[in-house]
Amino acid sequence: IEVARSAGLERAPGVVLESARLVLYVRLGRWSEIERASKRSVAPSVQGVVAAFHRSSAALVAIARGDLVSARELVAEGRSYIGETRSEVRIGLDLAEAEVALWEGRPEDSLRMTEWTSVEMLVPHQGFMIATAMRAWGDITERRSTSARGIQGVAGPEELLASARAVGDTTYPDSARSGRVLSEAEFSRVQGRSDPDAWRAALESFLDPPHAYMAIYCRWRLAEAMLTASARADATRELLDAYAEAGDLGATLIVGELEALARRARVPLAGTVDAPEEAPPEPGSDLGLTTREIEVLGYLASGHTNREIASALFISPKTAGTHVSSILSKLGVTNRVEAAAIAHRLGIGDLERKI
Repeated sequence: IEVARSAGLERAPGVVLESARLVLYVRLGRWSEIERASKRSVAPSVQGVVAAFHRSSAALVAIARGDLVSARELVAEGRSYIGETRSEVRIGLDLAEAEVALWEGRPEDSLRMTEWTSVEMLVPHQGFMIATAMRAWGDITERRSTSARGIQGVAGPEELLASARAVGDTTYPDSARSGRVLSEAEFSRVQGRSDPDAWRAALESFLDPPHAYMAIYCRWRLAEAMLTASARADATRELLDAYAEAGDLGATLIVGELEALARRARVPLAGTVDAPEEAPPEPGSDLGLTTREIEVLGYLASGHTNREIASALFISPKTAGTHVSSILSKLGVTNRVEAAAIAHRLGIGDLERKI
């Protein structure tokens, strides 16, 4: 990546490499390095598939960290670069949007985004796309909803399972294997009784090669399945391990699910994850500014335009403008110069933000 950047290739190949690094960081659990890498500026001249791939990768990072609002914005921006063209990049965007829908409790919408499961394509996303669709069916089954049965073009659970088992191992063997065993584990949820053995196999597939986020997801499901099977001691151990790992990584959505599971199962979590010391309030928070608005105000105080702020934070210029308008209103000022002056007085603009 650094070689590409030093050679002046940051406008295209460098961005592809940077995007690949984001995905690699998620897999390896190196989340402390993700925020800096994901906010690296992308030159305006970078368009098309390259820009869409970057947004797709950054969306996966946002989902892993529980920032679904940013994930939706990144997916929308990615789509704006490639339209409805069928490609590996579009599958990645669809996959990200499908997972957002699942976390937001919209499994039917997730199924609509995974209609590609019936398309035979040699891409690493194929197995995960099938597993995501199966996860949607699992959520629908657990909620006793049948509304998805009326969605045209959506593959049913049995068809999905057959597709997962038919994905070839030649081109992307690790992805194919992980997608297959994950689909089989999710299928056990569809059948009404989550299978601990299936989830154990899925977990092991994400330990070698490593995928920290998916391993934590599988530990959550494994603990859930074990509790259903009355294997309380083993379930408690998996739940506590998953809770500690999710807390360390900052996988906030999975942390919430584990806490809910622990409450239902009456498994005490106190002391398993060190509670962070209460942080001092951010400058500007007493004025009603959100964390994102404080971040935007910092860039504004450094003299950046809405478009530059949008590029730095991976949001749309329209969203950046909305944040700026909200900031001006909350600060009771009429222009950016007055807002910048307040920012400097608060110490928000003291550190120059470079795009």
